Amino acid sequence: MTKKSKSLKDILTLNIVIAIILPVLIMGLIMLFKLSDIRSHELATDNPSIIKAHTCKAVYEIKKVFIMSMLCSTTFAFLITIILLNKIISPFINLIKDSQRVVNGESDSIQPYKNSYIELNILASTINSMIWAIKGNEELASKSENRYRTIFEDTNQGIFQTSPYGYYINANKAAAKMLDYNSPEELIRSINDIGKQVYVNQEDRKKFLEIIKKNGFVENFEFQFYTKYNKKKWGSMNVVSIKDLSGNIIHFNGMINDITYLKETEEELRQSEMRYRKMAEENAYLLEQARKDAEIKKLLMQEINHRVKNNLSAIIGIFYAEENYATNESLHIYRNILKHMANRIKGMMVVHNMLSDSEWAPVPLKTLANKIIHGALQMLPTNKEAIVNIEGSSVIKLSPKLSCNIAIVIHELITNTIKYAFQEREQAVINVSFDLAEENRVLFQFKDNGPGYPVDVLTLKKHNVGFYLIKNLVQIDMEGHLTLQNKNGAIVLIKFNTM
Repeated sequence: MTKKSKSLKDILTLNIVIAIILPVLIMGLIMLFKLSDIRSHELATDNPSIIKAHTCKAVYEIKKVFIMSMLCSTTFAFLITIILLNKIISPFINLIKDSQRVVNGESDSIQPYKNSYIELNILASTINSMIWAIKGNEELASKSENRYRTIFEDTNQGIFQTSPYGYYINANKAAAKMLDYNSPEELIRSINDIGKQVYVNQEDRKKFLEIIKKNGFVENFEFQFYTKYNKKKWGSMNVVSIKDLSGNIIHFNGMINDITYLKETEEELRQSEMRYRKMAEENAYLLEQARKDAEIKKLLMQEINHRVKNNLSAIIGIFYAEENYATNESLHIYRNILKHMANRIKGMMVVHNMLSDSEWAPVPLKTLANKIIHGALQMLPTNKEAIVNIEGSSVIKLSPKLSCNIAIVIHELITNTIKYAFQEREQAVINVSFDLAEENRVLFQFKDNGPGYPVDVLTLKKHNVGFYLIKNLVQIDMEGHLTLQNKNGAIVLIKFNTM
């Protein structure tokens, strides 16, 4: 079995008892011996003087013994104390030495002391716990320091520490690089007055110090600074002041970002804005001038359109007047010519009106075809009826020149249908369709349910004035392709470019 450790309290109590009680017992025995001696002399003689003398001598002896006993007791207690202290202190000295070895890294922990005091082992265990806690905290502190040191060194953001007197205490690589220094050490060594060596504008430095002394920090403080080679850059700082217990500033901790590119971009945008504002002012003048020119042009176009319409109306009126006064039967052909000419000019008037209304902008083909066809059908006798179907994309628009050409073509096709499709019927069907066959190319189809075209007309070898106009307009002016077919009536296919 393991021997039970002795308690320091028990040892102290035992030694104190020995040091005090043992001398008292010895002194008591001596006193009893002297008292018994005095009693024996009293019994041996009746002479009072002898008894008195013997008693005095005995008392003297007792006092002497008492003094000697006290001296012996004190000496014995002193020796016991020295022995006791040596026995108590020696293990604690060993504990101190073992603790020092652990602190120096020579040992991992204090080993338990065998056959020693309980208090000593408790103290050793407590010291072990404290040492392990300190080592654990040191390890955590070391890891934390390494982690923040890595962040401090590797971040792209400049981190620095400066004194209130204007010199660098510490800085990371990013801060040194931002000022074109090769290392933080070179930066710290080279700058001894930040206000004069770093700040371009001394007022910025004064403003910075005023703000941080008042608030204890500055945020997003923008300023222009010099680099090692006197190159000017822009920076944005966030700085906080560190104070002692008395409220005096010890140093400044801060971070800085290089915003030179942002400032240059802002300046470029400002210059660009000024240029565009100037251009806008110039354009406003040009726009106003263009508006005035457009108004003048509009008035001129209105006057021209008005005169063209009046002239066309006058020409039509002349044709009708000539037709009315041509009463001779031999002039029947002449009257038909005048009538057809008047109708053609009416078709041209329709296009002219549409272009005038749109201010000579491109005209939708579907709207144009609808107006030309229904305008030409007004020549039908009242006992005749035409059913018209028009299908096509409304996005197809034609230029003024193409609009005039296709209007004449459609008018001649309607005139031909009126002349031949109604010979043996009271009702005829007209189908018009168009679509984009390919990019910028229109496929236009005109079909009626009449008797169709003669063979020599299909081959375009023989034609009247109307088909002569159609052929020349399509193939020459419109640079298109013309095809005639007979299939349950007459079919005309026209391909042409919209551009």
